Formats: sequence, C-alpha cells, structure tokens
Amino acid sequence: MKPLLTARVTVLEAFRGWMCANEEDEPWRTEENFLQSLKGILIPNAKMNFGSAGHLIIEKPHANKTDTGYLIDGHALTLEQVKPLLQYVSEHPLMKREIPIAKRYSTRFFDLIVTGTVDCLEGCQLRDNKFIFSSKDMSDYLDSLQWRFYLDMLNLNVFFYDFHRVHGFEKLEDCAKARIAETESMMVCAYEGMQGDIQGWLESFAEYVTAKQLTNYLIIDTEKALKIRRGGIKI
Repeated sequence: MKPLLTARVTVLEAFRGWMCANEEDEPWRTEENFLQSLKGILIPNAKMNFGSAGHLIIEKPHANKTDTGYLIDGHALTLEQVKPLLQYVSEHPLMKREIPIAKRYSTRFFDLIVTGTVDCLEGCQLRDNKFIFSSKDMSDYLDSLQWRFYLDMLNLNVFFYDFHRVHGFEKLEDCAKARIAETESMMVCAYEGMQGDIQGWLESFAEYVTAKQLTNYLIIDTEKALKIRRGGIKI
C-alpha cells in the first residue's frame, strides 16, 4: 500500500513556477524558494502584507473601520483609497469566502491529499483576488496550477482571477499615497485534458520529493489532518 501524504495547492504551484521559471525574468523562482514553501516557511514582505490587508477588507468590509477609512495591521487606508475594493464587494453580494477544500489524488510513488482555500465561491463560479504591484505578465496566471486544481477539486468549470492593481506602494510608509485601481478580471475555464495536465505535474512533484527524500514534509500531522477534514475528507 502506498503512503498517504498531503500538500497544499500553493506548494504544487511553487513547484511548477520553479520548474518553468525564466531565470532572467523571474530570479525569485528558485529551488530554495520552492523548498521554503514545501517546508511551510513564509516570510511576508510589505507588498504581501498590503495584499493581506486588502483581502481582509474584501472579506470583512464592516470590520477594522475608522472614522476615515480602515486600519489593519498598521495599514491606514482612506475610504477613497479602498473605494474600488468596496465596489467589488457590492458587485458580488452573494459570494461565499474562504472555503477550505481537499481532494485525494494518486501517483506512482504515493497518494496525495491536496488542500487549498477558495477565496470566493459565487454560485458555480470560483473567484480569486490578487493584489499586484506591477505590469506583471498575465500569462503566469494562465499557466498556474491553482485554478486547474480548484476547478478539478470542486468539479466546476469557471474561475475568475480578480486583479486589484496597486500603484505607488513599496513599503508600509507608502500607504498614504497608494492607489488601488478598479478591478480587472480574467476568466479561465476547465478544458479537455486538464486532469491529464494535473496528473502530469503531480507525478513530477512526487518523483522529485521522493528522489530528494523530502516526503517527511508531506506527512499528515494533527494540524494538516484538521485542514483535510475541513476540506471534506475523513482520514
């Protein structure tokens, strides 16, 4: 019987990103960074923290409010600055947020329960919010495993990336001058052969972590078991 292990969708996407990286254009996509993701090491930077604050405004628009706007973990933003985020919330009043999901897959080396958290479920469509700080090539999102896994795990067909482009922000002190643009959306859809593409990446990932003797980072401990159960799988 093959071992039963677990991994987050973000880990599998970090693996794909590293394997497909253009070293000249994407110097941050290194094996070391992938291994940090595999080991659960997250070192947030200022832009990631700003994105987290933005996510919280979308998730809980009535929380963390002040007389003039929002204050979240040191990020002071006016109502005028976050107007595009509040407009986005008003345009999607029925979306359910932060939904844990899980699905069991099989590879030649082990079975793997893949876990993730869906940003937004709106009817039979998935949405994911991304805060971006540059004119990033959208092809990276088209190539991503995230939407493929999420659609496969929930047996759905339509996924939207909702991009919240931020201008004028590099560090916490830039909050006052940061500008959030109106939301831009990109739709991707399930396609014939998608499950085969997913399986191919799972096999490559399983082969790599087995050869490098890294499967101990995929062992199901108490915390991971809880996440799996929240995603709807009993183990």
